[in-house]
Amino acid sequence: MQIVSDSAEAEYFSKKDWEQIRDVERIISKLTPIQRNRLYLRIVRRLSFKEISKIEEVGITSVEDSYQ
Repeated sequence: MQIVSDSAEAEYFSKKDWEQIRDVERIISKLTPIQRNRLYLRIVRRLSFKEISKIEEVGITSVEDSYQ
């Protein structure tokens, strides 16, 4: 059973959430495929720069610099 709230507070936060999601989508769409993959590995899979560099077979500095 799902409870739907019609309160002004719930509507406000729902609207803000969608605005934030659109902002994130817009930013991610501007990244290169490599940058998107690194972001995924770093945030979702919680890998270190060192682990990402090993997966990509690149120097750790390359990965670190892409976050600047």
